[in-house]
Amino acid sequence: MSSVKLKQVYLTANDPGRLAEFYEGLGLKVRFADPGKWIQFVSDAAAFCVAGPTESVSDQLQDAVLVFGVDDLDAAMERAAAMGAQVGAVRDMESHGRAVKVRDPGGNVIQFYQAAGELRRSPGQRCMPGLTTRQRGRIHLMNPRVVAMPSATPPLSETSPLDAAAFRAAMRSVPGTVSIVTTGRAPNRHGLTLTAGCSLSAAPPSVLVCVNRSAGAHDIILSSGSFCWNILGVEHRDLALKFSGQDGSKGDIRFGDGLWCDLKTGAPSLVGAVCSFDCRVVNAYSDSSHTIFTGEVVAQTTRAGCESLVYIDGCFAAPKAV
Repeated sequence: MSSVKLKQVYLTANDPGRLAEFYEGLGLKVRFADPGKWIQFVSDAAAFCVAGPTESVSDQLQDAVLVFGVDDLDAAMERAAAMGAQVGAVRDMESHGRAVKVRDPGGNVIQFYQAAGELRRSPGQRCMPGLTTRQRGRIHLMNPRVVAMPSATPPLSETSPLDAAAFRAAMRSVPGTVSIVTTGRAPNRHGLTLTAGCSLSAAPPSVLVCVNRSAGAHDIILSSGSFCWNILGVEHRDLALKFSGQDGSKGDIRFGDGLWCDLKTGAPSLVGAVCSFDCRVVNAYSDSSHTIFTGEVVAQTTRAGCESLVYIDGCFAAPKAV
C-alpha cells in the first residue's frame, strides 16, 4: 500500500509556473514552496491514497522520480503531450497493465501506469474519488519516491542563499576525476569532459554522471538510453581539453582524436582509458541546470598500472600516494 501526505512531496523547477500549470492541468493541486526553485503538491484530503502495485509491477516502474496511477492511459498521454511533455512509447506489462515514461516540462522523468484492473484502495482511507468520463486522464499519485522534506524543515524562502562565487571558489579545492561521457553512434556521436561522476552501487554495478542540460550529449543520452563513462589517464590531458570545447569543436568531430570502439550499447568507448563503463540509462533526475543520469553497467574495460587524471584548483594534475 502506498500512502503519502502530498504536502511533503516536492519537485525542483527552473520554471515553476510552467511546471505548476502542467500538473494542475492533469488534475493535481500544487503550490510554490519557494518561487523559482520548487513546486509542492497539496491536497484537500489529509492523505492522497491509492493502492500501490504488486512487487512485480513495482520492479518495472523504477525508472521515474514519481509514478502516477491513471484510469485512462491514452487520455493522460494525450493531455500531457498537449501541455509540452515528452511522452515515450507505451510498455505492455502483460497481465499487470500498461505504463509509459513521460518527461515533464521541468525535465523530471515520471511514469503513468494504468492497472489491468481497478486500482485497489485501502479500506477506511480517504482517497481520490472515482473519475467520471469527463475527468478521464486525470491522475492519482502512487508509490512516490521523491525524498520527503521533514515537517520541521523551515521553508526554503527563510534560508539565506549562499553566494555562488564563494561556492565555486570552495569547490576549486575539491579534486575530481577527469572523465569523458560519450553517447550516440557515428555520425551523431557526442561527448563532454566532466568531473561530476561516481560509482553508485555494486549490486547491480551502477554509476551516475551529472550532465548539463545545454550540452549536446544531454538529449542524445535521453533518446538513446545509453552512455559510456570513460575515466582518463594523465596522457589524455589534450583529449580532456578538446571534449571540454576549448578548441570550439562540437559533436562527432571531437572523436577525430583518440581511438574509439563500441562495447555493448554502441556508445563510444575510449581505447586506452583507465577504465570505461558502458551503461544503460536507468533513471534521469533533473535538478537546476543539470540532469543526473544513473546507469547500470552492462560492459566495462580496465587498464591496469596507469595514473588517473584529476582536476583541482583550476588545473589538471596527477594523484600522488602518501
